[in-house]
Amino acid sequence: MGRSDGDQGGTNKRIGAMTVLQWLPTDRLQLKYDLFYSKFDIKEREDQLWFDGWGNWAGSNDWNYQNASNPAQIVTKADGSEQIVAGGMLFGGSHTANNSTWFQKNELVSTGLNAEWQGDDWTIVADIGYSQATIKSKWVNISSSYDNADATLNGMDYSWDTRGEKLAIGSAYDIGNTADYHMDYLQVNSDRDLKDDMVNARLDFSRIVDFGIIDKVSFGGRWADREKDNDVVSWQQSVLDTNAVVDAGTYSMGSGYNVPVMYTMKNWSQVVDSAFGGIDSRNDHEKLTSDYLDNWNVKETNNALYLMFGLSGELGYIPYTGNIGVRYVRTESTSSGFDQVPNTESVVPVSYDNDYDEILPSLNLRFSITEDSQIRLGLSRAMSRPPLVEMRSGLGLNQSNTVNTASKGNPLLKPFIANQVDLGYEYYFAEDAAFTVQLFFKDLKTHIGESTSTINVGGDDYQLSSPINGDGGQIRGFEVLYQQAFTMLPEPFDGLGIYANYSYTNSNVKEFQPSNNPLPLAGLSKNVGNLTLWYSKYNVDAKVSYNYRSEYTRVGSWDPSELYTIGSEATVDASISYQLTENFKVMLQGQNLTNEASTSYFDNDPSRPRGYAEWGRRYLLGFQLSM
Repeated sequence: MGRSDGDQGGTNKRIGAMTVLQWLPTDRLQLKYDLFYSKFDIKEREDQLWFDGWGNWAGSNDWNYQNASNPAQIVTKADGSEQIVAGGMLFGGSHTANNSTWFQKNELVSTGLNAEWQGDDWTIVADIGYSQATIKSKWVNISSSYDNADATLNGMDYSWDTRGEKLAIGSAYDIGNTADYHMDYLQVNSDRDLKDDMVNARLDFSRIVDFGIIDKVSFGGRWADREKDNDVVSWQQSVLDTNAVVDAGTYSMGSGYNVPVMYTMKNWSQVVDSAFGGIDSRNDHEKLTSDYLDNWNVKETNNALYLMFGLSGELGYIPYTGNIGVRYVRTESTSSGFDQVPNTESVVPVSYDNDYDEILPSLNLRFSITEDSQIRLGLSRAMSRPPLVEMRSGLGLNQSNTVNTASKGNPLLKPFIANQVDLGYEYYFAEDAAFTVQLFFKDLKTHIGESTSTINVGGDDYQLSSPINGDGGQIRGFEVLYQQAFTMLPEPFDGLGIYANYSYTNSNVKEFQPSNNPLPLAGLSKNVGNLTLWYSKYNVDAKVSYNYRSEYTRVGSWDPSELYTIGSEATVDASISYQLTENFKVMLQGQNLTNEASTSYFDNDPSRPRGYAEWGRRYLLGFQLSM
């Protein structure tokens, strides 16, 4: 049991380029080639204080709790359970200063060739594409322990309190004396090389026909082959030079935070070089058991065939257009990784094959009620494949806790399947103005979530955390949109405009945890809204936006077994750009201008806070060159 607080800042550099080449060798054939490249270089420095060892193992810390200056505060909740919301320890426990840098480089290359042939009756479209996305990242941390002779003799008398908006942490001693900190080691956690490759192709045939209400026939196929590989190495480096100069200091988190001052290394990079001889190469270290369990490869091949008919006719006196069709999809996958051998630190390679297919019909109709209003109706059966990270293999076993625990992915997951209905009304009351209302209903036949169950491995029971397929449920709601350009105003105000939308979602689909009060399905917010005022004139494009999103469940990006709730957020963003020449534009963006904090909590219970983070205001300066 423990707590932590920290401060983070850094840089994010991006380079992007796009090229499109088009060639018309004949009046019937068109060829187009596109190439897109993007690179992000992220470096974030972070200072943290970690407070550990505050648990009460078999009552061993009763005396320390009872004699602390801030004794335990226990509340009884509405369901009759008890929860500790504040407390302290006279002796025992510890804290360390952790000064780290997060390094991450993202690269994306996407290229494709498109060919379109227009015959007298038939149109043939062919595509072939390739993309590769890579992420190279690592978290490098210098850990320093705290050692004060008086505190050791008389007790640190730690205290903590979760009842406020922010976690409060204190101690009887001023822990801001930099001389009391001593470097222990450098930890490189998860030096990750993640690669995601995909090759895809499609071939479509279509022709105009005159057969009753059918005015077009289309059919074709899709093929995609994707491979995602995650390679991780972690290691620890000892201090090589104990006399290395550390330009240490402390700073306060601010008046709104009731926590100790932060310990920082002003010359972090120089300390890494002088005290540890630099950051080792990942090739210099063997993988740990935890690394093997986080090393996985998933290959997925998708094939699809479809047949679609274009529709055009009248229902009574109301004209309509649309399409009706059916798609057959088949997916085959292979997941490879490592499972831990019970009661050892050894691993064995494993591989799992999975496949499934679905038939997905659809109907889409647009009814032209008047010249400026229409109704849209959509009926379909939809499929969403599981994220490849959820299909990873790798069974990890842990017997260090009171209850044996285990974790793994699920290479045999089936996709999300939903029967859905969409009904919308659109009214275009001016050239640059619209008002729309859309109702939606989704009947999920299956969904995916993180579940806990009991398994037996090597004669021992383990509490397993793993993603599984659930029985689904219903998602329903509506969305309202209004936008208008105020071109009727006199200059220069005729460049003003407004965009506003609001959506409401209600669902009975739940995650599987916690078992007594499951979280809502990940990613769904009940209320989402946006209000944007914009101006576009004289080569200037400017806008300011207010964005709101109510609380929602989030799944950890690196660890999908991590489930928690993100509290409601309201942010204000702004941007402005100026077209200097026909080919050159300069842009300035400001994000989270009101410095909205992000809050999160565990177990669908706001009284169990997970974190409070102020990300600050962000400003981005960019340039765009087109040729």
